[in-house]
This record gives sequence, C-alpha cells and structure tokens, in this order.
Amino acid sequence: MVKNNPYSAMPNSLQIGEMIQAYAPWVYFHPDEQYLPLSVLWFFQNGVELHQPCQIPRPMINDGETFQTMVEQMMPF
Repeated sequence: MVKNNPYSAMPNSLQIGEMIQAYAPWVYFHPDEQYLPLSVLWFFQNGVELHQPCQIPRPMINDGETFQTMVEQMMPF
C-alpha cells in the first residue's frame, strides 16, 4: 500500500497535534529568574545588526578580542 501512496504513512494534523502535546519539552523557570526568553519578533525588532548598512554582510567569527573590537566599531554609541 505504501508503494501506491507514499503519503499514507504520514500523520494527519490531529495526530501531529497529539504528538506535539505528548513530546514537546516542558520548560520551568525559577520565580526569581531575571533573564527570560524573548520572542523571535522582539529580537528582530530590538536586536543589533552586526553589519554596516549598504554593505554585503560577511560572517562574524568570534575569536575574542578582534570580534569585540569589530562590534564596538559598528555600535553607534
């Protein structure tokens, strides 16, 4: 039967929802936790871009001091 219809073994949306409920990780935070996770939307709206405008972005390699110097040069403080 799988040879005729390769999608017959795929779970439907109800089964996917049940699997998410059963296997999704649980995350607990201490009541006094100071650092909580942020949403992706917040990060993109409030994050810092590590490249100069109008330039092609290049990979940033964190090798300690050189990386920190590059970041400081790009920050408008």
